[in-house]
Amino acid sequence: MINGINFDYWFLRRDSITPCIGFHEFGGISSIFKIRDSKITDKYILYQNFPNPFNPVTDIEFGILGNNIFVQLSIYDITGREIEKLVNENMNAGTYKVKFDGSDYSSGVYFCKLQAGSFTATKKLVLIK
Repeated sequence: MINGINFDYWFLRRDSITPCIGFHEFGGISSIFKIRDSKITDKYILYQNFPNPFNPVTDIEFGILGNNIFVQLSIYDITGREIEKLVNENMNAGTYKVKFDGSDYSSGVYFCKLQAGSFTATKKLVLIK
């Protein structure tokens, strides 16, 4: 517990057996989890995905301040069309990691956009098959 906030580990997985809880299931999500203790953030931040370039899966890590903040993490193609909404829910303070699976998409440049409260950040992702 830090500053009265409980940073419990939690994990959601999309597969044919385990339903997703706490967010809508979209094709590109394979998992989202909160990183415990090792990375408690003191600011809003969207880190560069790793690996980048990727084929076909990459990790996207981001940090959130405050509790019960509405967070959206979306992937856009080069034309600016939203192709995946990876996160669309209220979240508590902490550092999170989401796996994005680009198996259904062609090679090219994509953008990851994080919106949390009044904070917005975008990173470029390169998918190479």
